[in-house]
Amino acid sequence: MRTPGTNLQIRTNLKRMNKLRNTLFLGLAAGIFALTSCGEQSSPTTSGDSLSEGASVTQRTTRLKKIFRAAPTPMETARIVQKTGAQFSQEHLHSALAASNYVTADRQAINLGVYGADLSYATIFEENAISLTYLEVVKSLARDLGVGDVIGDDLLTRAEENRARQDS
Repeated sequence: MRTPGTNLQIRTNLKRMNKLRNTLFLGLAAGIFALTSCGEQSSPTTSGDSLSEGASVTQRTTRLKKIFRAAPTPMETARIVQKTGAQFSQEHLHSALAASNYVTADRQAINLGVYGADLSYATIFEENAISLTYLEVVKSLARDLGVGDVIGDDLLTRAEENRARQDS
């Protein structure tokens, strides 16, 4: 039987986890937006002040790097959730079956971040079968986005071999 104190602690932990997940999602979305908006212009500049424009891009890039270095990685966020004493709950994961619903590059990129965070969450709590499912989803989305070579078959093989070790 749960005591009122236990129920309160569970609700508090769930609120923290939801807040962390929302923060992570917003951070990833902002990062993806920043990365996609930092590309080269397709038309030539007409202002004639390319030196100062280059300097502002450099300053903006420097500022963005500082922001992203300060943000925790999905794995660090999952460790923070674990340290709160929260228990693993598959309810908090985005459905792996929904991955096929994302057909545009922007949706795939955002959900690559979401599924990456879910992968970290499942890995930290040593939910090996779930972790492997989410690793497959991440690999599939990365391949669809044209960055599949980053997550190669060797990574999947190592993940399968080292699933009992969190640091692998």
